[in-house]
Formats: sequence, structure tokens, C-alpha cells
Amino acid sequence: MKKLLAVAMAVLFIAGCDSKPDAPFGFKWGQTVKQTLSQNLKDAKVSGDEDTLIFISAHSAPQPVPYSGWYSLVFTPGVGLTSASFSTPVDEGGVFFNEGRNVYGSISKTLEEKYGPPQNVKESMARDGAEFYSCLKEDGCGKWERTYQHDGVNIKLSVRPTPGKLMDGLSKAYIGVDYEYYTEKMKKESLEKSAKKYSSNNF
Repeated sequence: MKKLLAVAMAVLFIAGCDSKPDAPFGFKWGQTVKQTLSQNLKDAKVSGDEDTLIFISAHSAPQPVPYSGWYSLVFTPGVGLTSASFSTPVDEGGVFFNEGRNVYGSISKTLEEKYGPPQNVKESMARDGAEFYSCLKEDGCGKWERTYQHDGVNIKLSVRPTPGKLMDGLSKAYIGVDYEYYTEKMKKESLEKSAKKYSSNNF
């Protein structure tokens, strides 16, 4: 009985040491590129370099959000998944910050219910109304974003301008939410593994 109890305590201790906070969209922090591709993501594309960073973009996730858009994942050598993002286009049919405001507000409400109030809010534009999106494209004209932090995960919700000229029938911006879990300890471990790999490369 004592042996069984000791084994159980050891398992719990190991699990506790390896525990990570929840990642969004049904992914897990630290998962590998191979594990991610096995999740059958729609239109998944892989880019980057295994010695620096690997990127995966896709139009689906294991637990998708209720908006159309795409998911972007970043994998760090020796660590695995450290960043996950989602972006959705808004206001294709007008110049006002209407659909974008609704989507932004809905996502903000969800984030606040899960992670608590935002740590920082920057929601100010020098010009609003029909000029909101043109102002968003200009440096120094304004920002619309808020950040959260929970269990070492940094989260940023923002309105991002569409590249190029604003045109009827095309989205005026993207509502994006970015998650990052990459602690100082993880950065140090990644650097040490990279240094060890290159020091052992004797050609």
C-alpha cells in the first residue's frame, strides 16, 4: 500500500512539474510540428527553418472559433509550439468600424471572462467615423488593442489595418488575437540546446 502511494505521489509530482497552461484553439503548448499536422488542419502550410523558427498557417483548428479566418502557429527549436494567433477580416461592405467593433467586442468579452480584465487598453483614434480605418493605417494616428496575461501566457487583441489601399468590397481591417507562451526559462533552454547542437557539428 505504501509503495502504491509513493508511486502515485511521484506521478503527480512529475505531472505537476511538466504542467503548462491551456493553449487556445485546441492546441497544446510545446506540441511539435508533426503532432500539429496530424490534427488535419485545413489548407495547412509549413514554412521557416527548424534551426530558427517554423511557421504553420491554416484555415481550421481542433477547436475553431465562430469566425472565418486563419490560424498562425510558431514553433521554437527545442521547445515546440510557443505562439498561436487567429485573424478574421471585417467590414468588407463599408468604411465604418461597425462589424469590426462587434467582433472585437465579442472576443474581448470572451477573453475577459476567461482571463480577467485586460492589463493594458489602448483604444484611441485621432479620427473616427468614416475615417477610422484610414487613421488606423497611419503611423501615430491611433491604436485599437488590449492585452491580457494569465499563467505566463501573454494575449493581445487588436484591430490590424489591411495592407494597401482601402477599397469597396474588400475588408478594411483584421481583428486578431495573439497568444504567446515563451517564458525566460524556456528561452534559456532553447538557446542552450541550440548552442549544444552547433558545438557538436564537426562537419
